[in-house]
Amino acid sequence: MIKANAWYLYKEWIRSDDVSPIFIETEEKLRTFNTNKLTRNDNIFILFSSVDDGPVMVVSSQR
Repeated sequence: MIKANAWYLYKEWIRSDDVSPIFIETEEKLRTFNTNKLTRNDNIFILFSSVDDGPVMVVSSQR
């Protein structure tokens, strides 16, 4: 379940057509969660990677 949810969020994170409604683009290549799209049931886990490895991966166990 978590793996499927993580994959869904990752695909939303890297969408090339437009920024997903789940995220807000704050700067070029920098996105954050759109809090209007989160619910009280969303549990957010943040897995940090090094700058050289690419973007920070954000995972929710409830999506």
